Amino acid sequence: MNTESIADGAYTVRAYQQLQDGSRSDAAARSFSVDSGYQLPTPVVTGIDAANNRLLPVVTGTGVPGAIVSVLINGVANESAIASDGTWSVTTVRGGVVGSNELTVRQRERSGQGVSAASAPTSFELVAPDIAVDVSGAEPALVVTAIPGSSVTVTDGNGFTHRLTDARAVNRIRIVDNGASGSSASTRAVSVVYTGDGGRRAGAPAVKQLEF
Repeated sequence: MNTESIADGAYTVRAYQQLQDGSRSDAAARSFSVDSGYQLPTPVVTGIDAANNRLLPVVTGTGVPGAIVSVLINGVANESAIASDGTWSVTTVRGGVVGSNELTVRQRERSGQGVSAASAPTSFELVAPDIAVDVSGAEPALVVTAIPGSSVTVTDGNGFTHRLTDARAVNRIRIVDNGASGSSASTRAVSVVYTGDGGRRAGAPAVKQLEF
Protein backbone atom coordinates (compact mmCIF):
# COMPACT_ATOMS: atom_id res chain seq x y z
CA MET A 1 0.00 0.00 0.00
CA ASN A 2 1.34 3.43 -0.96
CA THR A 3 0.68 5.87 1.88
CA GLU A 4 2.25 8.98 0.30
CA SER A 5 -1.12 10.63 -0.43
CA ILE A 6 -2.80 9.68 2.88
CA ALA A 7 -3.13 12.30 5.60
CA ASP A 8 -1.43 11.71 8.94
CA GLY A 9 -3.42 9.61 11.40
CA ALA A 10 -4.35 6.08 12.53
CA TYR A 11 -6.11 3.74 10.09
CA THR A 12 -7.56 0.23 9.96
CA VAL A 13 -7.82 -1.70 6.70
CA ARG A 14 -10.33 -4.59 6.45
CA ALA A 15 -10.46 -7.11 3.62
CA TYR A 16 -12.67 -10.10 2.78
CA GLN A 17 -13.47 -12.41 -0.14
CA GLN A 18 -16.92 -12.60 -1.72
CA LEU A 19 -18.16 -15.46 -3.91
CA GLN A 20 -20.57 -15.18 -6.84
CA ASP A 21 -23.47 -16.46 -4.69
CA GLY A 22 -22.99 -13.46 -2.39
CA SER A 23 -21.44 -15.33 0.53
CA ARG A 24 -18.25 -13.89 1.89
CA SER A 25 -15.43 -14.77 4.22
CA ASP A 26 -14.64 -13.31 7.61
CA ALA A 27 -12.85 -9.97 7.39
CA ALA A 28 -9.17 -9.66 8.12
CA ALA A 29 -8.05 -6.38 9.68
CA ARG A 30 -4.73 -4.59 9.78
CA SER A 31 -4.06 -1.31 11.62
CA PHE A 32 -1.37 1.20 10.69
CA SER A 33 -0.51 4.85 11.16
CA VAL A 34 0.85 7.55 8.86
CA ASP A 35 3.19 10.21 10.23
CA SER A 36 4.74 12.41 7.54
CA GLY A 37 6.80 14.15 10.20
CA TYR A 38 8.60 10.96 11.26
CA GLN A 39 12.20 11.90 11.92
CA LEU A 40 15.07 9.70 10.82
CA PRO A 41 18.37 9.85 12.68
CA THR A 42 20.96 12.22 11.25
CA PRO A 43 23.37 10.33 8.98
CA VAL A 44 26.97 9.91 10.12
CA VAL A 45 29.83 11.25 8.01
CA THR A 46 32.93 9.06 8.11
CA GLY A 47 35.08 10.71 5.44
CA ILE A 48 35.47 13.86 3.32
CA ASP A 49 38.06 13.57 0.53
CA ALA A 50 38.65 16.83 -1.33
CA ALA A 51 41.98 15.71 -2.85
CA ASN A 52 44.04 18.27 -0.93
CA ASN A 53 41.43 20.97 -1.54
CA ARG A 54 41.57 20.59 -5.33
CA LEU A 55 38.32 18.69 -6.05
CA LEU A 56 34.74 18.72 -4.89
CA PRO A 57 34.71 16.10 -2.14
CA VAL A 58 33.79 12.46 -2.11
CA VAL A 59 31.79 12.14 1.12
CA THR A 60 31.22 8.78 2.82
CA GLY A 61 29.20 7.72 5.82
CA THR A 62 26.44 5.56 7.27
CA GLY A 63 22.68 5.91 7.45
CA VAL A 64 19.37 4.10 7.17
CA PRO A 65 19.52 1.31 4.54
CA GLY A 66 17.44 2.15 1.48
CA ALA A 67 17.05 5.83 2.36
CA ILE A 68 18.31 8.71 0.19
CA VAL A 69 21.25 10.70 1.53
CA SER A 70 21.75 14.33 0.50
CA VAL A 71 25.16 15.98 0.79
CA LEU A 72 24.65 19.73 0.62
CA ILE A 73 27.54 21.91 -0.49
CA ASN A 74 26.63 25.50 0.35
CA GLY A 75 22.99 24.37 0.33
CA VAL A 76 23.17 22.62 -3.08
CA ALA A 77 22.18 18.94 -2.89
CA ASN A 78 24.16 15.96 -4.21
CA GLU A 79 22.24 12.72 -3.63
CA SER A 80 22.65 8.95 -3.62
CA ALA A 81 20.87 5.88 -2.27
CA ILE A 82 22.14 4.29 0.94
CA ALA A 83 23.26 0.68 0.47
CA SER A 84 21.62 -2.28 2.19
CA ASP A 85 24.48 -2.44 4.70
CA GLY A 86 23.86 1.19 5.69
CA THR A 87 26.93 2.66 3.99
CA TRP A 88 26.89 5.44 1.40
CA SER A 89 29.29 7.38 -0.80
CA VAL A 90 28.50 10.58 -2.69
CA THR A 91 30.83 12.09 -5.28
CA THR A 92 29.71 15.72 -5.18
CA VAL A 93 29.55 17.57 -8.49
CA ARG A 94 27.80 20.86 -7.70
CA GLY A 95 27.69 23.66 -5.18
CA GLY A 96 31.41 24.23 -4.59
CA VAL A 97 33.16 27.60 -4.87
CA VAL A 98 36.77 28.70 -4.67
CA GLY A 99 37.52 29.50 -1.06
CA SER A 100 35.51 28.47 2.00
CA ASN A 101 32.63 25.99 1.63
CA GLU A 102 30.07 24.52 4.05
CA LEU A 103 28.95 20.88 3.98
CA THR A 104 25.92 19.37 5.71
CA VAL A 105 24.28 15.95 5.33
CA ARG A 106 20.70 14.71 5.81
CA GLN A 107 18.65 11.67 4.76
CA ARG A 108 15.06 10.91 3.86
CA GLU A 109 12.91 7.88 3.18
CA ARG A 110 12.22 7.20 -0.47
CA SER A 111 8.52 7.87 0.21
CA GLY A 112 9.43 11.30 1.54
CA GLN A 113 7.58 10.64 4.80
CA GLY A 114 10.62 10.33 7.06
CA VAL A 115 13.36 12.95 7.10
CA SER A 116 16.34 13.66 9.31
CA ALA A 117 17.78 16.83 10.70
CA ALA A 118 20.88 18.13 8.94
CA SER A 119 24.27 17.34 10.41
CA ALA A 120 26.36 20.04 12.01
CA PRO A 121 28.10 22.03 9.25
CA THR A 122 31.65 21.16 8.27
CA SER A 123 33.86 23.71 6.54
CA PHE A 124 36.41 22.92 3.85
CA GLU A 125 38.46 24.93 1.36
CA LEU A 126 38.70 24.62 -2.41
CA VAL A 127 41.51 26.08 -4.48
CA ALA A 128 41.76 26.63 -8.23
CA PRO A 129 44.68 27.16 -10.60
CA ASP A 130 45.56 30.72 -11.56
CA ILE A 131 45.46 31.92 -15.16
CA ALA A 132 46.78 34.97 -17.00
CA VAL A 133 47.48 35.93 -20.59
CA ASP A 134 50.88 36.84 -21.99
CA VAL A 135 50.75 38.95 -25.17
CA SER A 136 54.43 39.94 -25.17
CA GLY A 137 55.41 37.42 -27.85
CA ALA A 138 54.45 36.94 -31.48
CA GLU A 139 51.49 34.80 -30.41
CA PRO A 140 49.50 35.26 -27.18
CA ALA A 141 49.72 32.49 -24.62
CA LEU A 142 47.78 31.52 -21.56
CA VAL A 143 49.91 31.11 -18.45
CA VAL A 144 48.48 28.60 -15.96
CA THR A 145 49.93 28.36 -12.46
CA ALA A 146 48.97 25.07 -10.80
CA ILE A 147 49.95 22.42 -8.27
CA PRO A 148 52.66 20.31 -9.96
CA GLY A 149 51.43 16.90 -11.11
CA SER A 150 47.75 17.87 -11.08
CA SER A 151 45.24 17.73 -13.93
CA VAL A 152 43.79 21.03 -15.15
CA THR A 153 41.14 21.93 -17.74
CA VAL A 154 41.04 25.36 -19.39
CA THR A 155 38.04 26.54 -21.41
CA ASP A 156 36.77 29.79 -22.88
CA GLY A 157 33.52 31.00 -24.41
CA ASN A 158 34.75 30.49 -27.99
CA GLY A 159 34.97 26.68 -27.99
CA PHE A 160 38.57 26.46 -26.78
CA THR A 161 39.39 23.57 -24.41
CA HIS A 162 42.83 22.48 -23.26
CA ARG A 163 43.69 19.78 -20.71
CA LEU A 164 46.89 19.47 -18.75
CA THR A 165 47.24 15.93 -17.40
CA ASP A 166 50.53 16.40 -15.53
CA ALA A 167 50.80 20.10 -14.88
CA ARG A 168 54.01 21.88 -14.00
CA ALA A 169 54.08 24.77 -11.57
CA VAL A 170 53.89 27.18 -14.53
CA ASN A 171 52.40 26.11 -17.87
CA ARG A 172 52.14 28.00 -21.17
CA ILE A 173 49.32 27.27 -23.65
CA ARG A 174 49.56 28.77 -27.13
CA ILE A 175 46.33 30.42 -28.23
CA VAL A 176 44.99 29.73 -31.70
CA ASP A 177 42.46 32.22 -33.09
CA ASN A 178 39.19 30.27 -33.15
CA GLY A 179 36.69 32.83 -34.20
CA ALA A 180 37.63 36.27 -32.95
CA SER A 181 36.95 38.76 -35.71
CA GLY A 182 39.74 41.03 -36.98
CA SER A 183 43.03 41.66 -35.28
CA SER A 184 41.87 44.04 -32.55
CA ALA A 185 42.06 43.02 -28.92
CA SER A 186 39.18 41.02 -27.51
CA THR A 187 38.11 40.04 -24.00
CA ARG A 188 37.11 36.48 -23.15
CA ALA A 189 35.92 34.75 -20.02
CA VAL A 190 38.43 31.96 -19.40
CA SER A 191 37.73 29.20 -16.88
CA VAL A 192 40.38 27.05 -15.24
CA VAL A 193 39.64 24.13 -12.91
CA TYR A 194 41.36 21.14 -11.34
CA THR A 195 40.06 17.75 -12.52
CA GLY A 196 40.63 14.17 -11.40
CA ASP A 197 39.72 10.50 -11.80
CA GLY A 198 39.91 10.64 -15.58
CA GLY A 199 37.67 13.69 -15.76
CA ARG A 200 34.95 12.21 -13.55
CA ARG A 201 35.69 14.70 -10.76
CA ALA A 202 36.29 18.43 -10.84
CA GLY A 203 36.95 21.24 -8.46
CA ALA A 204 35.55 24.73 -8.30
CA PRO A 205 36.42 26.77 -11.41
CA ALA A 206 38.12 30.14 -11.37
CA VAL A 207 36.86 32.43 -14.13
CA LYS A 208 38.75 35.50 -15.32
CA GLN A 209 38.06 38.07 -17.99
CA LEU A 210 41.25 38.13 -20.07
CA GLU A 211 42.15 40.54 -22.87
CA PHE A 212 43.91 39.06 -25.90
